Amino acid sequence: MYDEGSLIAAETWAVGARERLAQLAIPNRIIQVRVEANPTFAWQAWAPHKCGDCEEALLSIEAEKRAFEAREVTRQTRLRLERSGLPYEYVTGQRGLDDLVKLPNANTPQFVRARTIVANLLAGNLALPWFYICGENGLGKTSLACVALQIKIQNGGRGCFIYFPSFVKKWQAAHAPGSKVSAWDLEQEVIEAPHLVLDELGTDKAAIGAGADLFNRLLDERLRVDVGMARERPGSRWVIFTANPTTEQLVNLYKTTADDPRMAVRIERRISEFNTEIVL
Repeated sequence: MYDEGSLIAAETWAVGARERLAQLAIPNRIIQVRVEANPTFAWQAWAPHKCGDCEEALLSIEAEKRAFEAREVTRQTRLRLERSGLPYEYVTGQRGLDDLVKLPNANTPQFVRARTIVANLLAGNLALPWFYICGENGLGKTSLACVALQIKIQNGGRGCFIYFPSFVKKWQAAHAPGSKVSAWDLEQEVIEAPHLVLDELGTDKAAIGAGADLFNRLLDERLRVDVGMARERPGSRWVIFTANPTTEQLVNLYKTTADDPRMAVRIERRISEFNTEIVL
């Protein structure tokens, strides 16, 4: 759906097109220009009589229309990238999976396999909708996840990047009296995003203890949709997790840190059954 700015710009284009036709002194009974601004942005410009001047004018307008549409696609893509929460360098610069070869460990078997899994995830060739990348800092976990999300958004998709420790703090603050931010709205942002990166799981013990119930609920709600969509429309919804600990180590952290240890059992069941895991 195009926003109000798009529709205003479309109307401005239409007025300008009519003015340029009028300047050509082509009779109104011969020339008609119609512009439709709707969710599909279907624009048409045509003349009932095919005189030479009409054809030249309309071809020029058609070229302007295509240029306008191209600029609008670029603008809308930039807006989706900005709203996704991706780090700034992935909003302003275009990257691909091949750019990751510059990373120090890019040629290790583990990273090559991780990159292949991401490529299959983007192509809709991965049976399981969740991918868990873990390992020490500086191995390219977040870079790989961000590039995957950036590619999806640049190809017309929608997605969300969440730095999980900060998200837990924001979610906690939303429960405070007088908060103008709704905890439910924050959760829905994560649950509804077709493509999601949850970054840095298990790096903040405070976030683990306070966010166990939140993490369990997010997994549960996404699972209801993601698994079914993976069968019906592969690639239409997925989650990439990045973390230092493995899933087994993460579950153990929840068992020893969470306010309710039973949450760890539920998290373990959900994250192990529908997840592809790789250790870098």
